[in-house]
Amino acid sequence: VQFIKLLRQGLNSVINLGHLRGVKRERVAEIFSTLLNGEDSTADLIISNIKWFDTDPPTVVPSLFNGRDITAQKVFASFLHALNPRQLSRFVAVWTGSELTIVEESTLRVQLSSPGEQTPNTKKGLWADEGPEPEDTITAGPRYIKFIQRVAKLQAEMLGISIDELDMDALKDAHQHPSFSSGVRACFGELGLIIQPAVNMIQSLVELLNVPPKLFFDQM
Repeated sequence: VQFIKLLRQGLNSVINLGHLRGVKRERVAEIFSTLLNGEDSTADLIISNIKWFDTDPPTVVPSLFNGRDITAQKVFASFLHALNPRQLSRFVAVWTGSELTIVEESTLRVQLSSPGEQTPNTKKGLWADEGPEPEDTITAGPRYIKFIQRVAKLQAEMLGISIDELDMDALKDAHQHPSFSSGVRACFGELGLIIQPAVNMIQSLVELLNVPPKLFFDQM
């Protein structure tokens, strides 16, 4: 019975990988294997296919923790790892500009740029739509707070900060009413991200995630 449950879970997850153009075809078996073993390394596989356009050494920005810096690449990684499978699939679909259901060989690109090269858009982002909230989005309020708490735990681990030291109540209070400058664009596998403090970069990526796929694809 347990095997059948795991098999169904694995099959469902692989079927949901249709949007992940950045994952090479030959890795589907690897993804399926890790899912059967109770692991979810999809974000890792996507990250391993990213070609970074960044400085050397990598760009450093303020993390979610006062006085602690983190690389912009790790900020992006913490965002991907905090997404659930449906959110991850939606995000990569918007990133690649594709609704293809075939996993293709492709390289995902991330271009980091300074605010001087591209001024952040200060308009309010797509945080919530009228009617029921789609399960694969992150809207302002409790859903976003839980998400930023997951991101904080991931960044804490990256920075060697003990999880016991995290003040989740403080994080909740700080992110009750997110207000941010959008600094992200995506098209055909290339994602441009403006270098900002980690909290602003995360919020910009959430805004991109929340773009309604139909609206996005109709504009392509």
